[in-house]
Amino acid sequence: MDTLDDSPRIVYSTLGAGQVPGESVEIRVTYDRPVMADSVVLLEGDHFPDGPYVGGWFASVSAVQVRVGGVWMDPPGGFAAVPVLDSAVPYQSLEWRFAVPVETTGVRVVGAVGGAAAFAMVAELDVLGPVGVPDRATFDLDANGRVGVDDIYWWHRSPVDLDGDGQAGGG
Repeated sequence: MDTLDDSPRIVYSTLGAGQVPGESVEIRVTYDRPVMADSVVLLEGDHFPDGPYVGGWFASVSAVQVRVGGVWMDPPGGFAAVPVLDSAVPYQSLEWRFAVPVETTGVRVVGAVGGAAAFAMVAELDVLGPVGVPDRATFDLDANGRVGVDDIYWWHRSPVDLDGDGQAGGG
């Protein structure tokens, strides 16, 4: 339960889906519009190392793919970083960083279920956008790396039609 939202958190589980240990399952998320992705993040659910239902993790991941133009494919350029799976760490955050950002409408992870009960649990699957500072307006109009009086002179030498009347500089 979240302190700001009383609705329960949903964790996806393949328990009871009839898999055998090592069988592959696919977890996917799709978007209603293209998004720019720099990485895929999968947050695992709880792991159960003992008791009647041993499992809850991925034994291995065979594919992490993006959907481009309605077609599932490996990310162009491959991966810059691939996480290490650890069945002893529940709620592990796994991040696959792309070598180059890609515009996508979905991501999927295909992996073999772990444990004797042969199931995986996933709390979240999503993409992260490229890291960076958005472009900001600058008064360095002559692009010399400094803001100064030279920028005012540049501005006066390069009038702009601000109101669309076909004349720059007013009058």
